[in-house]
Amino acid sequence: MTDSETRSLAERLHGLPVLFATALLLPAMAALPAGEPLSLARHLPLQALFETISSVAAFLVFVVGWMSYQRRAPIAVLLIAATFLGVALFGLGFLLSDQHTTEPEALFGASTAPLFWMAARLLAVLGVALAVLIPWKDRPTSPQTRSLLLSSLLGLVAGTFAVILFGREDLLSGLQSVVGVAAFQDGIHYFAVAIYLLSAGVLQFHRRSIPNIDTRSLSVAIAFIVLASISFTLQATTNDTFNLLGQVYKLFAYYYLFRAVVISGIEEPYRELASARARLRATLEALPDIIFELDRRGIIHQMHSRYPHLIAQPEDVRGRCLLDFLPESVQREYHKLLDDIDRNGRSGAYQYKLEADGETRDYEATGNLLRDPETPETRYIVIVQDITQRKRLDHELRIAAAAFESQESICITDEAHRTLRVNSAFTRITGFAEHEMIGGDPAMLLPEDDRAGFRQRMDERMEDRSRWRGEIRLRRKSGEVHSQLLLVTAVRGEQGRVRNFIYDYIDISALKKAETRIQQLALYDSLTGLGNRRLMEVRLARSIEQGHQSGHYGSLLLINLIQFKKVNDAMGFSAGDQLLIQVAQELRGIAGQDGNAFRQGADEFALIVETAAGDARSAASLVQATADRVFAALNRAFSISGEEYYNRCRIGATVFDGPSVDGAEVLGQAAIALHQVKADPDRIFSFFDPEMQQVVAQEQTLESELRRAIAEEQFLLHYQPKVNRDREIVGLEALIRWQHPTRGLLSPGDFVPAAERTGLITPIEKWTLEQAIAQLARWRDHDAQRNWSISVNVASSQFYRDEFEIHLDSLLDHYGVDARQLILEFTESTLLHDVHAARDRILRLAKRGVRFSIDDFGTGYSSLAYLGRLPVHELKIDRSFVKDLDREPYNAAIVRMVIEMANILGMQVVAEGVETEAQYRFLTQQGCELLQGYLFGHPVPVEEINDPADDQESVP
Repeated sequence: MTDSETRSLAERLHGLPVLFATALLLPAMAALPAGEPLSLARHLPLQALFETISSVAAFLVFVVGWMSYQRRAPIAVLLIAATFLGVALFGLGFLLSDQHTTEPEALFGASTAPLFWMAARLLAVLGVALAVLIPWKDRPTSPQTRSLLLSSLLGLVAGTFAVILFGREDLLSGLQSVVGVAAFQDGIHYFAVAIYLLSAGVLQFHRRSIPNIDTRSLSVAIAFIVLASISFTLQATTNDTFNLLGQVYKLFAYYYLFRAVVISGIEEPYRELASARARLRATLEALPDIIFELDRRGIIHQMHSRYPHLIAQPEDVRGRCLLDFLPESVQREYHKLLDDIDRNGRSGAYQYKLEADGETRDYEATGNLLRDPETPETRYIVIVQDITQRKRLDHELRIAAAAFESQESICITDEAHRTLRVNSAFTRITGFAEHEMIGGDPAMLLPEDDRAGFRQRMDERMEDRSRWRGEIRLRRKSGEVHSQLLLVTAVRGEQGRVRNFIYDYIDISALKKAETRIQQLALYDSLTGLGNRRLMEVRLARSIEQGHQSGHYGSLLLINLIQFKKVNDAMGFSAGDQLLIQVAQELRGIAGQDGNAFRQGADEFALIVETAAGDARSAASLVQATADRVFAALNRAFSISGEEYYNRCRIGATVFDGPSVDGAEVLGQAAIALHQVKADPDRIFSFFDPEMQQVVAQEQTLESELRRAIAEEQFLLHYQPKVNRDREIVGLEALIRWQHPTRGLLSPGDFVPAAERTGLITPIEKWTLEQAIAQLARWRDHDAQRNWSISVNVASSQFYRDEFEIHLDSLLDHYGVDARQLILEFTESTLLHDVHAARDRILRLAKRGVRFSIDDFGTGYSSLAYLGRLPVHELKIDRSFVKDLDREPYNAAIVRMVIEMANILGMQVVAEGVETEAQYRFLTQQGCELLQGYLFGHPVPVEEINDPADDQESVP
């Protein structure tokens, strides 16, 4: 048991052991045979001693209770104090009564003693009962109430004295005639016992607290008074042992009654003072501020600080002048502060800067006048706060406020997505004022069809992350719907609990329009309006996936117009265009709302047919029916430039199910089927023959050979120059080659697809990456090549592998290469695979210095909104756009738009496949900074690299 627990137990048991021990004396004496009472000669002095002690104790109760609470005396304390003043006076009357005399004329005779005794007992029981039983309010009494109470008590005592001294004969005879003096005296004792027991019960069972009285001591005192009263009722004579035992009990009672008042009146104030000092000391220790007590000259009389090293130890600065520790500029501020206190009794806040802990920190001083009657001279309390952090926070808040009022619209909500505040840009863009949004959910700005899905997607994302990003449709107050990029950030408080959400809206309407325009140019045929080959590949992949999920077969039909070249040659290109437009209209009608009709090439079209057939035979029947519709629509006469031209077509078709094929395979099968039709002039329709797929066996052989090539390192790197506008080499693209033992040098197209399908691309790309970085390391000592960069293609399957980043970091550290010379190229499809994961990985590697390039840009379908937020350094225009710049106007339009967009986004543009001077001139005129293609060099081993700028000097 701890010391505090021991003290607490002692307080709860206060007086009880003594009470129980002495209480046992009463039954013990009652059980003993009655002895001879003491002689009066021996008893009276002993009784007088007890009464004297009791009276003194009662008087002390009055003095302590009355005098200790002069300023804050509650009525209950004053009542007990006044009561025991009367008890003390009645005790004095008892002591003055001469119990030896029998003279009736004596003022204080033997007959007055019992009357004073009974008066004291009655007054005591009534005073204690009033103090305990009445629920007094804990508030100080007024001086008038104190005077009235004391006057009433003294009047009562004086009246009682007069009755006892001058009317005792009539009083005694009256009592004797009614019940007898002894019986009346016993009745008083029984009445006192009953009232005291009732009071004790109220204290213990009702837990009543008497203001400013120790109720535990009062309860023990009442218990001793009860024992004393019982002892007095058991006495046979006034000089037997029960009378003496009652006197002892009464002394104990007065002792504990004295404690009940003293603890509250004397000890308790000291305890409160000690507690207040302890709380003050703890408060000061918790304060980070420096506190000085100064006089007018600045002399330090007291000092408190948790950081005494900032000035000195308190004992070292007492008696010294505070201004001696401060520079002159700060001294002036302190003089102003003291003058301010002299005028107003307190000062405002004075701020200044000081060098502390090796840095400049901000401080704020405030002061108050110390009004202490014990201190003759004027003193000041000065509190110094370190406000450096507060000023930093204020500065950050100002920055945050400025950022909040930026051009981007921002909405702040609580954890339940109830709007708390919006900025002016939000009001300007949405049309909703702040008071219209307060309390509402920002989801109200979405079209109704989008709201449920939006909240579900965002909540799922927020469960394990603190951010959600996505494109939304925002409905303005006017009803207009615009595309927005929305970033929702969760602000978490203590224990990770979400306190607020910040909605950041970025208007991407212009970007979406540009994206739509680019996709229109990139994915649709400008003449017929049908989807081009790129779009067909996307739709074909989607159809395969849907077939895989539903278990249904699909089909692809390739349609070739027979002798279309003769139309162009005989009737002109305009006539050929008219025919193509009419054919496209017919195919669009057959494809229906799905829009699965495409223009593959100059005279070739395609149809994707999604059937509901669950087997190949049924699917083939449906495909045959579709082919018959195509023949009926196209094998007829068309009006071209006022003349009729009879058109004929042929079709190659294949059926597929999802699990067994991919888009390239299906397209290859349809192409083979069409080739079969072209090879036989008598045929116009053919299904793909599965027996022609010898490529399967070839791929199996290729896989085995690839494994051997990896083990024997049969690969090598060729490099193709990447030049600037002046044809100077600024970097190379690393292109892998396979030195096949029997087939010779193979390009990536001959083995990389097979490597990707078999999973062998991982070791191949690891080897490629290490060889490229090793080459950069070898160039460190060559002035001509030391600043060149090397671009390395990275497949999607490798980029998202966890070990890719680890492997790349280890290579850069091992070879000590500047990461800025390494450019990783990936296609737009790699970005689409997982935009958020790609962004996180790119950001980490970009911090290392690695640069990134999007290869074949324009052939994919990524969002330009995401592109603007990725740290991508280069866009490589696909060679398909560069190839036909002089023949396809829309290709030139795409190239211009990509270059302009890259300039806006701060990216460099690399044009691939530059093979002619005309292409070079067009690209440089449009602002293309970097070029790559056969015009500047074929992919060759590194030692065969020649600078095209040197060759250009010899060109006339």
